[in-house]
Amino acid sequence: MVNEITTHLAGAAATDERIDTIFEIGGQDSKFITASNGVMRDSNMNYVCAAGTGSFVEEQAEKLGYPVQEVGEAVLGIAPPHTSDRCTVFMEQDVERLVRLGHSPAEALAAVMYSVVENYLAKVVGNRSYSRDRVFFCGATARNRGLVAAFEQLLGAKVVVSPYCHVLGAYGVALLTRDQMEKGGGVSRFKGLDLHKREIALTTEECDLCTNSCRITFANIEGEEGAPSWGYLCGRDPEAEEKRKTTEYDPFRLRGKLAAQAFARHRVKSKATGPVVGVPQTLSTFSHGPLWQTFLTNLGCQVRFSRPTDQTTRDVAGALVGSEYCFPAKLAHGHVGQLLENPDTEWVFMPHTVSEPVEPGSTNSYFCPVVCSLPAMARSALAVAGKDGADRILSPKIDLRLDEKAQLADLVSNLSEPLGVTAKAIRKAWRSGLAAQATFEELCQVEGTRTLEQLAADGETVILALGRPYNLFDGGANLELPLKIAEQGYTIVPTELAPLDDVELDEGLDNVFWTYGQKLLKALVWAQGQENVYPVWFTNFKCGPDSFLLTYAEHLMGEKPFLILELDEHGGDAGYLTRIEAFLDVVRGRRGPFPTPTPIPSGTYPAETFEKRTIWVPMLHPVTAPLAAAAMRGSGYDAHALPMETQEDLAVGRQVTRGGECIPMTITIGRFLRTLKEKESDGSTDALFMPSAHGPCRFGQYNLLERMILEREGYGKVAILSANSDNAYQGLPESLRRKMWAGILIGDLIYKVGCRYRPYAQDPKQIDRMVEEASQAMEVAFEEGTPLKPAFREAVAPFRALPVPEATKPLVGVVGEIFVRCNYFSNQEVVEAIESQGGEAWLAPFHEWILYTAWEHERRAKAGLDILGRAKSYLKNRYLFESEHSWFEEVADLLVDRNEPSIQESAEAAFPYASFNFGGEILMTIGRAIKFLEAGSSMVVNCSPFGCMPGQVTSGILSEVQKDFGRPVVNLFYDGNGDLNRIIGVFLRNLSKEPISA
Repeated sequence: MVNEITTHLAGAAATDERIDTIFEIGGQDSKFITASNGVMRDSNMNYVCAAGTGSFVEEQAEKLGYPVQEVGEAVLGIAPPHTSDRCTVFMEQDVERLVRLGHSPAEALAAVMYSVVENYLAKVVGNRSYSRDRVFFCGATARNRGLVAAFEQLLGAKVVVSPYCHVLGAYGVALLTRDQMEKGGGVSRFKGLDLHKREIALTTEECDLCTNSCRITFANIEGEEGAPSWGYLCGRDPEAEEKRKTTEYDPFRLRGKLAAQAFARHRVKSKATGPVVGVPQTLSTFSHGPLWQTFLTNLGCQVRFSRPTDQTTRDVAGALVGSEYCFPAKLAHGHVGQLLENPDTEWVFMPHTVSEPVEPGSTNSYFCPVVCSLPAMARSALAVAGKDGADRILSPKIDLRLDEKAQLADLVSNLSEPLGVTAKAIRKAWRSGLAAQATFEELCQVEGTRTLEQLAADGETVILALGRPYNLFDGGANLELPLKIAEQGYTIVPTELAPLDDVELDEGLDNVFWTYGQKLLKALVWAQGQENVYPVWFTNFKCGPDSFLLTYAEHLMGEKPFLILELDEHGGDAGYLTRIEAFLDVVRGRRGPFPTPTPIPSGTYPAETFEKRTIWVPMLHPVTAPLAAAAMRGSGYDAHALPMETQEDLAVGRQVTRGGECIPMTITIGRFLRTLKEKESDGSTDALFMPSAHGPCRFGQYNLLERMILEREGYGKVAILSANSDNAYQGLPESLRRKMWAGILIGDLIYKVGCRYRPYAQDPKQIDRMVEEASQAMEVAFEEGTPLKPAFREAVAPFRALPVPEATKPLVGVVGEIFVRCNYFSNQEVVEAIESQGGEAWLAPFHEWILYTAWEHERRAKAGLDILGRAKSYLKNRYLFESEHSWFEEVADLLVDRNEPSIQESAEAAFPYASFNFGGEILMTIGRAIKFLEAGSSMVVNCSPFGCMPGQVTSGILSEVQKDFGRPVVNLFYDGNGDLNRIIGVFLRNLSKEPISA
C-alpha cells in the first residue's frame, strides 16, 4: 500500500525526483507549501485549531490498546469506517461510537488516520492546487505509516518521507539562523546547554510608556550581568526609554487622524452640558465613529468612549455572555458592561445598525445580524445576569436605506425624551453627523490614494490589511498583529485607504448583501491589479459572512499570495506570527504580474431553461419537499426530491467547501454532486432548486457558492432555480407557486398529524407507514391533477380511525433555522430523539417561513422599501394566509389542540425582547418559542446550524425568555458531528412528571 520511502530528501533530489508540494501535520502549525524551482509559490497554515494531531493519535491508540509506535503497522490494509473530519473532539466521540457499534480497535484507529488526513486536506490545503505526482510529508507524524498510507489512498500520489522528518523543522531553522548570522557578522547570544543548571528568577513589572500597559517579564540568570526581558507589545528594545514608533504603521495612524479631522470639522464648538453618554468602542463604532461622535456631541451630550479592549473587557464579557457568540460580539458585551458599571454614565448609545445605503449594482447593504441585534442581546444578557442598566441603553434603528423623514422618526422616538432634546435639534445633529462621516470617507480616499501612489513610486511592497474595522482597529482583540506586520519592515495599509470609488465587482457578486463584505471584496479586486500590494484578511472564528466571503476572496486573488488570519479569544500571537512570517517569505519569493482570475459565474437563466431539465429539490422537509416536487411535475416540470442526506454526502460537501459554511449548504451540495455523479451527468440536463434571499443571513449566498463549486467540479452547465424570499417567492409562475404552496401546506399537515399520534401509538412504526402512505397518495394527486382536497381527505382518513390521543407526555416545541429544524439529517433526527426520550414533539411548520416572508414583505412596503409594488404584492400574499386557514380546517378534528399562531401573533410576542426587525428568522424564532411556552410546552428546542448568525442572536435572547417563563429553552447548534440531542433527554428526565395541559 505504501510506496517505498526514500532514505533522505536529498536522495530524492539526487535522482531528479522533484518535490513540488510539502505537507506537514502538527498542532497549531500544520502547513501546506508548494514550490517551483526551489522558490515557495504558496503557503498556508491551518486557520483553526488542529488540537495537537500527534498527541491525539497517541491518546486514541493508548485507549484502544496500541503503543504509538505500532499504530502505523496496525492499520495498514484495513478499510476504515467513516468518522468526522472536523475536529479531534468530534473524532474522539466517533471512535467511542465505532467501538460501541462493534468495530474492532484496529478499524477505529484506521478511521482516525483517515479523519486526520481529511481534516488536513479540507482545512489546510482546501482548494489550493498541489502536486498529484509527488508529495513530501514532514513532521513527526510522518513517521506514522498509517497516515502516510491514508495520504496516498486519498491523493493517489507518491508520498516521500525523510527518516529525519521529525527534526527537519528545527534543522531548517538552524540553517536559516546560520545564514543570517554569517551575513550579519553577529555574535550568538546563546547562553549554553548548561542553562538549566543555573538559577533563574523571574520578575515582572508594568510598562507605563503608553496605554498598552504591557506586563514585562525579566529573567535574572545566575552568572549573567543583564536580565533578558520580553512582553513589549510596541516592539521597543528593552533599553529604549519611549514607545517604539514604526513608520511602516503610519497609514493606520493616518486613518485615526482623518477620523479626528472629520469630527473637528463638523462639531459644534460649544461646551457640552447635556447628559454623559457612553459609546462602546466596538463593532460599528470603529467604522462610524465620526457619525456617532459628531451626532451626540452636537446634541450637547458629553461623549465618553469605553476603554480600549483589555483583560477587564474580557472578564466583564465573560460574566455577561451566556451564548456562543463570535469573539467581537462577546467583547461588545464587555464594553457595554464596563460603561454601565461607571456611575457617571447616564446612557449608553448602541444603535441597531441595520444597513448602509444600497450601492448601484448591489441588492442590499446590510450589517451582519449579530451587529444589528447587539443592543437586544446585551439587554437580555444583563437581565439573565441579574444586572441593572438595560433601560439605560439607547438603541435607535439606523437604516440608511430609509429617507431622512423615516430615519429621523426613529431617532426622535428613541432619543428625544431621554436626552432632553427636540426633534429639530436631532435633525440638525443627524445631518452634521452624516456630513462628518462623508468627510471622513472622502479624506480616506484622497489621502489613501496619495499614500499608495507614493509607496508604488518608491517601489515599496505594501501589505493591505483587510477585515471588518472591529477586527483591524481593536488592538486588544487582534493582538496588535497589524503593528507586528509593520515591524517586519512592510508598510501596512487599512482597507479604508484603498481607492475603491471606481472599483466594480463581478456581476456574479451582485447579491453580496453585506456592506463590509462589499468593501472587502472591492479592495481585493483593486489589490489583485497592483503589483506591489499583497492582502492579509483579518477574520474571526465563527464569522458568518466570512465563511462565504473568503471563498470568493480566494477566487478573486487567483495565484497572488493572500493570507487569512482567524482571530479568537484564546490565541497568543506566536502562532499568528509564524503564519505571517511564512506569508512574507512567499511575498519575497514571488513577484507579479499575476494572471487575472476568471470572473465569478453569474446565475441568470431564462425561464424556459427549467422546462427542459430535471429539477432537483433538496430535502428541505421529509414530506413537503417530495410534495413540492410532485406539484412541479403536475405543472409539466421533470422535478424530483433529492434523497435524504447521509454522512457520505456531508463528507463530499466538506471536501468542496472551506468548512465554516452552514450545514444546509454543505450537505445540499454534497448530495447534489453525488447525484450528478451517480447518473453520470455533466449537468447540462439538470437544475438545482435553491431559493435565495437578499440578506441578511447567509442563506442568500448558497446559490452563488454552489455555482462556483459546480463550475470548479466540472458541472458548470447546471442551472440553478432561485426564487427569492425577498419578494415572497413571487419569481415563480403564479400557477406553479400556488401548487407548490399547497404541497408545502399539505406536507406540513401530514407530518404534524404524525407527530400528534406517534408518541401515543402502541406501534409507532404504524404511524410512520400511515404518514408515508398519505404522502405518496398526495404525490399521485399532484402529478395527475386530481382535485386536492378530496384526495387529502382520503389520504388522512386512516388517522380518523384512531382515537385522538390524550396529551399526557411533556410537550416539546421545536423552533429555529427553517432547514435545520425540518431536515432529519441536519438535526440528527431531533423529533425522533424527543419521542424516544418520552416527549411529544411539536415542530414549527415549514410553511411558517413563507408566510413570514410575505408578512415581512408587506412591512417593508409600508416602511418605504417596496420592491414589486405594495398593492400587487398584497393581493398575492393574501392568498397565502387565507389558503393556510382553509387547509388547516381539513384536519381540525385531528389537530384540535395543536393550532398554529398567526405570524402577527408570533411577532407581537417577540417584540418585547427584540423590538427591531430587519428580516431573517430572528423574530419568528423568538416569537414562536414564546407561543409554544404560552401554549403549555414543557420546553423548547432551538435548532440552528453551527455558526448561524440569527442562531447566535436568538440563543442569547431566548436565555431571557427561559428565565421569564421558568421553563428550559435548549439551543442546539448542529454541524453534522457528535450527538447533540442527548441533551434533550437530560432535560426531559428532569421535567415534572405531571402533564402540562395545552
